Amino acid sequence: MEDSKLKTVIICFPAQRNLYNKIFGGFLMRQAFELAWANCALFSKSRPLILAVDDIMFRKSVEVGSLLFLSSQ
Repeated sequence: MEDSKLKTVIICFPAQRNLYNKIFGGFLMRQAFELAWANCALFSKSRPLILAVDDIMFRKSVEVGSLLFLSSQ
């Protein structure tokens, strides 16, 4: 499992903002999903098929111009 850790940094540009000038939640979910998918593919050495995503909680809004540090293991 130690071999399947991935990290990424994302710059949040104004193109990803919502009506409240915060980063759109769908964009954040996609970034997290893609990192999780890549990590799963790395671990299983095959193309994963993710059937469901459940219980997503946004703890804090993300400002335009923020740097997001995402990690998956």
